[in-house]
Amino acid sequence: AVSIGDDISKTPILGAFISGGISGVASWLFTYPIDYVKTVIQSQQMSSRIYKSAIDCAIKKYKEDGIKIFFTGLTVTLLRSFIVNGIGLLSFEMMMRMTGRRKEQEEQYKDY
Repeated sequence: AVSIGDDISKTPILGAFISGGISGVASWLFTYPIDYVKTVIQSQQMSSRIYKSAIDCAIKKYKEDGIKIFFTGLTVTLLRSFIVNGIGLLSFEMMMRMTGRRKEQEEQYKDY
């Protein structure tokens, strides 16, 4: 286990991938219904708008299709998010280690 003050450059690199993946999944879990409503609004024709606002869209979609409609496609999005965000943080961590920047940051903040 890693605790405050430990040399983070010695932690397993797989941890960066898993941490990035989990944080990506967490962000989508909380924002997916909002993103769904945004996408529906953006997809409507400007000349014949069906929804007046995000709230109007959410209410109408809920009445038409129930709560499940706000989570359609969530599984695929979560899988994609885990991979993309995991690779993103892994790449960042690897670059920090390769350039020596991670070690510099640890030394700079070791007294805090």
